[in-house]
Amino acid sequence: MEQKNLEFLKDKLKYSGFDPELIQEMEKQIEKGLKEFQLQRTMEIEGSKVDFNLHFNKSDTSEMYFFNKTDVTLNPTMENGAAVNHTFYQNQNISAKEAFNLLQGRAVNKTLFNKEGHSYQAWLQLDLKEKDKNNNYTVNQYHENYGYNLKDLIGQLPVKLDERQGEWLEKSLQKGNRHGVAMEMDGKKERIYVEANPQYKTLNFYDQAGKRISKDDLKVKMEHPGTKQSTGQKQEPAKQEKKNDEGSKKKTAPKVNQRSSVKKKPSKKKGVGI
Repeated sequence: MEQKNLEFLKDKLKYSGFDPELIQEMEKQIEKGLKEFQLQRTMEIEGSKVDFNLHFNKSDTSEMYFFNKTDVTLNPTMENGAAVNHTFYQNQNISAKEAFNLLQGRAVNKTLFNKEGHSYQAWLQLDLKEKDKNNNYTVNQYHENYGYNLKDLIGQLPVKLDERQGEWLEKSLQKGNRHGVAMEMDGKKERIYVEANPQYKTLNFYDQAGKRISKDDLKVKMEHPGTKQSTGQKQEPAKQEKKNDEGSKKKTAPKVNQRSSVKKKPSKKKGVGI
């Protein structure tokens, strides 16, 4: 066993989010000189149970060990009645939490390397409706040249974030997290959850119950407090007022006088459009 190799593997597991007990178990298996071995661990992440099966093998030409891949299974919950599983290879450098986020359908930003060894940034997202010949989900990549600018989108959020808070939010979204931020809605502060959506070059929004909020509904809630959008369609106050006026024209003043008495109220927008 090479000490440098062992320390590398220990750091790898640590920064991938695995506990010290699993790291000690790995060290014991390596000391046995086994050709290959696997380690299992179950974690609870955001109320869901996730099973991890880590694969290790020994080099044919040296005493070095390699951490090759991790089989990850997201167990069913009350909302989702089917288990979701995928194998992540270590060249993707996916942590335990990032694997969970990917199996939830969210996107993760990673530093990857091409065949020439040059690094590049890309968003990874699993297509949970399509599997390949190895029974893995298809992995969609959105390269840095795709044009998704997360920092700019964060800057458009109608919340006051200092530089440090903005950087923290950006890093959290890059890891595929659904991150909570406080916004003023319906005249009061409400916690809204945000996640990155590189495919459509936007952000996704959710309420505290995990229900998706459309960008248009979010704007209405912030710009017109108290307005309800239960039907998913915008009300048009100006048109409604005009309709009411027309209904009263038959009983009151002539058409020309009625129009001259109507004044449209200027709308007051709060925050920055998203």
